[in-house]
Amino acid sequence: MNRMPAIKPPVRSPMVRSGPSGRGGVAKVTSVQSVRIIERRYKVMMMRRDGHSIAEIADALNVAESTVRSDEVEVLNRMASEMSETAAENRQLQIQRLDALLKAYMPIARGYTEIVDDPASLSGKREKVYPPDPVMGAMVIKIEERRSKLLALDMPEDKGGALTGVREYVGVDMDQV
Repeated sequence: MNRMPAIKPPVRSPMVRSGPSGRGGVAKVTSVQSVRIIERRYKVMMMRRDGHSIAEIADALNVAESTVRSDEVEVLNRMASEMSETAAENRQLQIQRLDALLKAYMPIARGYTEIVDDPASLSGKREKVYPPDPVMGAMVIKIEERRSKLLALDMPEDKGGALTGVREYVGVDMDQV
């Protein structure tokens, strides 16, 4: 059974009920009302976690079944929103790390030249040539593959509703086949 993350119970604070919010007689949602809604949603989720049906929860909390459903949907939507934000932040962090690795490994993979001190030469300096490193080359390829997946660069293109993928890459026109 999937475990739902722990939901902290709301903290009750002594708030004063506010009156109508301007003309038209529409009452402003008060802090006390907000706290009651949050508490009810917490109870709904805890009872759902414990296996109670929507009808049982509605009876226990003395509310309509539609209220129980809407409370559950609201909590789940909020949790999904928070998780998607976290996933986007994590993806961005992963991309930054991969970019830093590429910056470090790419010169080694390609081979590079550096100027070093050489007291035996006339200028006191000389070039030291480092050949390309195939191990680092393989590492760069793996980093590029991972980066492409995170950025969804390896996804097939949408061709009028049909995802065709590899055939466009190799030059096969699907209309000709």
